[in-house]
Amino acid sequence: MTVDFRKVDWLNVFQRYGLVPRAKRQRRNKGADLLNMYAAFDIETSTIYNSTEHTDAHSFMYIWQYQIEEYLIIGRTWEEWLQLLATLKAAAEQYGEMVKTPKTPMLVTWIHNAAYEFAFISSIYAFRDDECFFRDVRKPIYFRMYDTFEFRCSYIQTNLSLAALTKQTGVKMKLSGQKFDYDKVRFPWTELTGYEMEYATTDVSSLVDAM
Repeated sequence: MTVDFRKVDWLNVFQRYGLVPRAKRQRRNKGADLLNMYAAFDIETSTIYNSTEHTDAHSFMYIWQYQIEEYLIIGRTWEEWLQLLATLKAAAEQYGEMVKTPKTPMLVTWIHNAAYEFAFISSIYAFRDDECFFRDVRKPIYFRMYDTFEFRCSYIQTNLSLAALTKQTGVKMKLSGQKFDYDKVRFPWTELTGYEMEYATTDVSSLVDAM
């Protein structure tokens, strides 16, 4: 269900799902506890070319989708996304205090081909060296933010395209990009069609179900 993240009682949500149980051998691990939830994040972007030869281009995000279990949050700007993270972080900190975790519980979020989103996010967030783990240049296996969020690459995890992953796991399949028209320039203020919205949101809802 699509929600306004400002109107959700996230502390109550975190309480309902709880924490991932630690194995006995992990109890002395100093790492953060994980929220027992599945989440996925994705963005859609447009590209504007500044020359007829298509040699000079500028890409920008015009919509983002964040699925946290049954909650679907949609935004059109990075400012909104950072506000969402701040809201979730505050609730996670409060929940951590309630259950007496040594660190703020962390929300693991899957991104299919996280390298793409990382390229944009790294322009608005100053990552510490210990917040990122790469398998190659600009190809993160995971990256962390605000000591509360760990974004993991589901493409690296599964070695499957999103279309193949959804088909293999039997969840709603990624919609065809042929009808989507990637060459169309869309802005954060562009009114999207029903199909465009479904195309964007299916990516995160199906990824949550598949993982």
